[in-house]
Amino acid sequence: MEYEDFEIKPEHNASVRTLINRLGQSVEVELPEVHWQYFDWLADTDEDMIAWVKRVDAIRRHHGEKLTMTQQMVANLQYDERKRYLTGKTCPLIISPEGYQQDDYLGSSVEEGYAPVGRMLENGRGQLENAVVHQEHWDYYDWLVEQGQDVVPWVKDFDKKRPPEKAFGEWLIMLLWLDMCTNYRDGKPLPFKGEPPGYDDFLLANSKPKS
Repeated sequence: MEYEDFEIKPEHNASVRTLINRLGQSVEVELPEVHWQYFDWLADTDEDMIAWVKRVDAIRRHHGEKLTMTQQMVANLQYDERKRYLTGKTCPLIISPEGYQQDDYLGSSVEEGYAPVGRMLENGRGQLENAVVHQEHWDYYDWLVEQGQDVVPWVKDFDKKRPPEKAFGEWLIMLLWLDMCTNYRDGKPLPFKGEPPGYDDFLLANSKPKS
């Protein structure tokens, strides 16, 4: 699905709810019935949906607000369902009852520079494997090379920890995202301005409990 082309249609049985965006403002968001059902299911799993909506809006703003809030939420709700399904986690498959294929981790191309591109890299077994990621991830990878980082052993070492259900490209995206977030947290240079998408999730996962 090209999310920038997504439009609400009568058969979606859509409804509007008032949510709080990244700036703390009240915004009205219209979603199809199945997406609200999945949204409510996430809430029932004890997911903090106020924080979740703010993260989604942060991602939307990071990419230049090329998607509406409706389009971004449709994309992220489906991404969440897809990720849970492919990693074997509990998932009701409300949005896509037929399930997902492994390559779906790439999502859809929603803007120039976001289209999937494959390159042959050395994996954790020392074999060349096609890593398919978005062009923006290759841009960051190439920037690391320009900074003098020896990325070949770096990628190989991380790939040795890859679960069997993960694609090489999906695991590489995780590595690059972790590196972006770590550098941003530590105040190190990055090739872009602002915090990386999903930075709040990174902080939550890497926060130390108070003693």
